[in-house]
Amino acid sequence: MFWTREPKKAVGALGMLEIQPILPKKQFETMLEMLRDAEKYDNNGEKEVSIAILTNLCEFIERYKAGSRS
Repeated sequence: MFWTREPKKAVGALGMLEIQPILPKKQFETMLEMLRDAEKYDNNGEKEVSIAILTNLCEFIERYKAGSRS
């Protein structure tokens, strides 16, 4: 369901080159994991738990935004 960062390929002077993807920041890995957990609980019919996780995700994002602006 979620995308992954695949290596890109480019043709250089020495032939085919594989460009390694830039790894995501730890904060974004945490956000994706929270979203996956919320989806998992939602799919299992545990809507309250899913909503609680999404609420925590929103708070996490707000703290990230506040920290990025300083």
